[in-house]
Amino acid sequence: MTNKIFKSDLEAVKYIVKQSGETSWMLEKTTGISRQQIDRWLKNETKAIRRPTINKLAEKLGYQITHDNRGVAVSPHTKTTEDKMMTNDIYEDHILLQKEKIIALENRIQDLEQQAREIDEVQSYDYDNCMPTFCSINELKILPFRIKTISIDKTYMQLNHYLQAPQFVIQRAFEGDGNWHKWQDAPINELLTKQSSKYFVEASKNLKALIDTWRTFVIERTMAQKVEYTYKNNTVQTMVLTKIKFNKGKITTHSKSIIMENI
Repeated sequence: MTNKIFKSDLEAVKYIVKQSGETSWMLEKTTGISRQQIDRWLKNETKAIRRPTINKLAEKLGYQITHDNRGVAVSPHTKTTEDKMMTNDIYEDHILLQKEKIIALENRIQDLEQQAREIDEVQSYDYDNCMPTFCSINELKILPFRIKTISIDKTYMQLNHYLQAPQFVIQRAFEGDGNWHKWQDAPINELLTKQSSKYFVEASKNLKALIDTWRTFVIERTMAQKVEYTYKNNTVQTMVLTKIKFNKGKITTHSKSIIMENI
């Protein structure tokens, strides 16, 4: 493609602008020249154009301007190949990002499907009619969250058939010390798996809002959750059905734990 020769700077500018295919608003972003100025050029409302301005416009859009006795010479577009390479790189990055988003969505769907299956399984248990391995009662305080063990059946020791922990370890974890604890410091955390502990930490953060809602409408609320205990390389999974009771400002949890292998 040969150079284009124009009689004036204005004609050269109008050619470059039209060849760009961009609106004056887009050109303002690309070149830094105001769209009002560009519109005035296109409407022939100004004749004089400063040489630094026309050179800036040409450079930003990939052209070269030269002035000689023939007039104003505009070189062919010089950035086509570079632009195509850049466009391809951006396109490939965009495709990669979309693939990552798709994988993340597929993983999220799988997690939700698993949660739905677990909810269906959990909701199949009847608190009042189930036969628990052991029962326990805890008292809760809100703001800040605190928990204290009130009582627990000695049959919790059946868990040690699977855990094989020293007796004092399992007693300390399940019977507690009679003191109030933050959830993170509660003795039971010694035997909870990381996943189960994380669940209770998150639940304790949301507990006030949930309890405020429940307490408005009911005097007790039943929940169910899979809880897994571990000691060294041994694990045991339980289903814990908990009834939260509200009585004169006192909040207690009455839990029935069932070893999953016994179900």
